[in-house]
Amino acid sequence: MLVLVLVLVLVLVLVLVLGSVMPARLGRGKTARFGENGSRIVWNRLE
Repeated sequence: MLVLVLVLVLVLVLVLVLGSVMPARLGRGKTARFGENGSRIVWNRLE
């Protein structure tokens, strides 16, 4: 059971990190696809 929970948590963290970091790197066109709030905050920070 513990292993399953750990794997699920890791996957969730990866999805959140990729969803907020990648769109900011790829460009503004992709941000809307991943959810505007999270990616736009990262975008504004980079600019």
